[in-house]
Amino acid sequence: MSSSTYTRLLSSFALIFIICIVLVGAATESPKHKNKIPPNFGVSPEVASYYKSNSFNCFSSGKKIPIEQVNDDYCDCEDGSDEPGTAACSNGHFYCVNKGYRAESINSPLVNDGVCDCCDGSDEYEKKINCPNTCVEKGSVMRKEREEKIERYRQGLKKKAEMVEEAKTLISEKKSELERLKKEVEPLKEKIKEYEVKKELLEKQREDERKRLEDEREAAKKLEEANKPEQQQPTPTETEGDGEDKKEEEEEVEEKRLEEVNSELLESIKKGIVILLSNENVDEEEEDEGKENNDNKESEIKAEEEEEEEDDGPQARRKKDRNRNRNRNSFGRRRKPEFTKPPSPSPSSSSTPSLSSTLFDYLPESVQNSLKFISNYLPKQLLGGGEDMSDIDGTLATTRHDLREKEEQIEKIEKLFTYDHGTDNVYLPLYGKCFDVKTREYTYTVCPYDRASQGGTSLGKWEEWQSNYSIMSFQNGLQCWGGPKRSLTVSVECGSDNNASDVNEPSKCEYTMKFQTPAACDEEHLKVLQLEEGHVF
Repeated sequence: MSSSTYTRLLSSFALIFIICIVLVGAATESPKHKNKIPPNFGVSPEVASYYKSNSFNCFSSGKKIPIEQVNDDYCDCEDGSDEPGTAACSNGHFYCVNKGYRAESINSPLVNDGVCDCCDGSDEYEKKINCPNTCVEKGSVMRKEREEKIERYRQGLKKKAEMVEEAKTLISEKKSELERLKKEVEPLKEKIKEYEVKKELLEKQREDERKRLEDEREAAKKLEEANKPEQQQPTPTETEGDGEDKKEEEEEVEEKRLEEVNSELLESIKKGIVILLSNENVDEEEEDEGKENNDNKESEIKAEEEEEEEDDGPQARRKKDRNRNRNRNSFGRRRKPEFTKPPSPSPSSSSTPSLSSTLFDYLPESVQNSLKFISNYLPKQLLGGGEDMSDIDGTLATTRHDLREKEEQIEKIEKLFTYDHGTDNVYLPLYGKCFDVKTREYTYTVCPYDRASQGGTSLGKWEEWQSNYSIMSFQNGLQCWGGPKRSLTVSVECGSDNNASDVNEPSKCEYTMKFQTPAACDEEHLKVLQLEEGHVF
């Protein structure tokens, strides 16, 4: 090979090498020097002026870079402000114009990701996917919703004014009710004390009477044992009369049986007569005197009989018994006692005597004395007197029940005044009201200032208002199996009426609900909605 040929080959290789170096350098050139899209692409109108000069200053650090490095698909600023139109910076933002709808910003990584995030499709400018412009349709729906919301606010504000007036009236009524209840409580307490003293005194009287009767019975028993004669041995004469005595004893048994029947009948008659006597004013001194005379007569008769029995022998006593039996009729009954004719009424007495006094006057003297004696032990209420133990217990029970109810009402009203009811107490009219949301499985109930439930299951008691009256919190409901206690968070928003809706369970046993009320409507938000309505996108 000649030297000239060798030289030409060497020159050719050198030229090829240089060309390769140039091509490789061009291929490896940094993308930050590219400028395929405008610097202000993806920029919101508020900051568009910062992207118009020949250089750009990073928003957070102030670092200055050439304008050519903006939207060059390379992140030069730490805050991502130099790449508003690309996905180079993970913390950047892309502005969707969305003409005809509502403008919005999306995160830069969503740019050219194959998903239509902007309704105008501007975020997918590399056309990896075809994004139709749906802003007109969305804008139409949005404007309709805004108009409905504005109307809801207008109606809600009118009812809110009514709720404010209702709250004023309610506070006045509750204060008056609280004052009235406190005044009614003191007399009830005094009445309870009074009847407790009455009950204590009556119990003491009963106990004293019981002890007195026991003492009298004990004394009578001792006296009977002291006066009881020693038992005598039967004589031959007495043995001869055993057959006759046995017959007389059988007659006496039959007599006692008939007397018991008559006694029951007499007791029924006595009860009816005592009721008739209950309204009569009987002179107590005459009753005491008659009782004393009867007691004296009975004592004298008893003493005479005991003396006769002591003086006479056994045969004489049996003879007297037989004589008494002869005075009975063939049926073994005693002869009817002679009724005494009642005394003629004096001229000064009433011309129309009462039925009870007339019946009483026709009764035998022994029956009259028995009735007078029994009347001393009948309930005073039956005889037109004072209260007995059952009356006192009944009055105490009723009064204590009334006192307990009034104290509970006082506690409830005082607790109501401790709650926060918002500006002008606008949320106070919700107190005492409950609102239902029906689903396929359950009926959910929310009662502001009280409780929330899922059917018969508690979702919690009222806890508090949160986030400037935008959330009602109900906590400590029924324990969830394998989970926390049930709770309910209610999001409050403006509405033309009080209405609960949209129950969800985002977490186990933690429920959410929406609640619309006129109390949540405000003038400032209505003005914002009206400004948006007049703005053309």
